[in-house]
Amino acid sequence: MKHMNVPNQLTIIRIILTPIFLALFLSDMPHHYLIGLIVFAIGSFTDFLDGKIARKYGVLFHTDAVQAFGQVDIKVDEYNIDMLSASAHKFHGPKGVGFVYAREKRPIPSFINGGGQEYGKRAGTENVAGIIGMAEALKLSTDNMKYNRQHVIKLRNHMIERVENEIEEVMLNGDLNNRLPGNVNFSFKDIEGMELLILLEEEGIYASVGSACSAGSSSLSHVIKAIDVPMEYARGTIRFSLSSDNTINQIDVTVNILKKLIKILRNK
Repeated sequence: MKHMNVPNQLTIIRIILTPIFLALFLSDMPHHYLIGLIVFAIGSFTDFLDGKIARKYGVLFHTDAVQAFGQVDIKVDEYNIDMLSASAHKFHGPKGVGFVYAREKRPIPSFINGGGQEYGKRAGTENVAGIIGMAEALKLSTDNMKYNRQHVIKLRNHMIERVENEIEEVMLNGDLNNRLPGNVNFSFKDIEGMELLILLEEEGIYASVGSACSAGSSSLSHVIKAIDVPMEYARGTIRFSLSSDNTINQIDVTVNILKKLIKILRNK
């Protein structure tokens, strides 16, 4: 559990929750807390995306939707979401711009004091080009969401099927179906993830050993630890992110190269 202090005595708590744990947690909790729920760890949706329990106890419900926004349909009213954050680069918009959705009259403190921009919450000249780029990218993503989702799921499932059938001693992390369309996370036995990552980059294939917020860290992912991936597999964890721009041919090339590199690393 991670706590971070912000102005006006609000506290953000980022935690993987279950409905029962949340009810117990909120029942003895002051009402000036803000809950931030990590919903999309390793590409898997949790069973819980509903602020109903939080609302029962008068607690604001915030969801970090960065990984999913623009890829899946998120209904803020149906899920009782009070606040939601998203980032443009996750739906092919410009980097360095994002947004926070908040229901009216929610107590958000000023992030930067000064001018009246952003409803007085963030002073300073707006990044107009970034905002327009984000809006257009979001429109394209939502307009084509159904087709893009089907296409990317097809790519994802094809990659999972080939890797599981053609590479020995590999684990798929997360649920097979209840996951983001473009997220594939594998753990390979007796492989160092950073070594594999470097070799993939030399082949023109870019993956990651964790989320962007933990990039550069050599420590094992807390998510991989939490789902009890055996240590001989855990250090060989690699995440591939797919998009609507990818093709079946690119997936096949990637898997063929991955097979070659895994064999090299295991035989060295």
